[in-house]
Amino acid sequence: MTIKGIDRYENLSYEGGPRPGPPVRFGDYSVPAAVAWVTEPIGRSPAARAEFEMRRGSPVCLSVTITATPNGRPVTTADLESIPGLERKGLDAFKALGNRVFDDEDWREGRNLGRTDQALMPNPRDLGTALRNRPDGELERVAAVYRDNIDNRPVEAVQEALKLARRTADRRIKAARDRGFLPQTTQGRKKA
Repeated sequence: MTIKGIDRYENLSYEGGPRPGPPVRFGDYSVPAAVAWVTEPIGRSPAARAEFEMRRGSPVCLSVTITATPNGRPVTTADLESIPGLERKGLDAFKALGNRVFDDEDWREGRNLGRTDQALMPNPRDLGTALRNRPDGELERVAAVYRDNIDNRPVEAVQEALKLARRTADRRIKAARDRGFLPQTTQGRKKA
């Protein structure tokens, strides 16, 4: 069994909302500080909801709720496994509810922060690129930790030093290699 439904997104950071707060600047975009991804259930499927907020320039998941609908089937373990990548759903929600900020003066003046017909919707590729482009200082630190621990589990050392998940540590190491802070390597061979 899987959760079947129609996706919709909610802004949670409006004035008087559950997580009120000002919009957050994210690259060239203004996005709500907190959003939710919600599935409107189809048939007897349970409803799903995940809430996200921007922290240090990246969307993070705060909560996931799966609820059986009236006269619907109960929630099962398979429902939990069927939820698609939460990081992707969070990014999609921020993209759908964000607006392009045209220049810094507009940002300071508070213009272009609400959804209007004139505001441009963010290009998903541009927003994804902004997420992947980490500051050089962070990648230099990743490279230094990796080199210092080359003989003893360098990926785990990066993971612990920067408090990252394993997959995120792998991505940061790859980004450090792509930017030249670490040399390129072949799979299975450590090289720093």
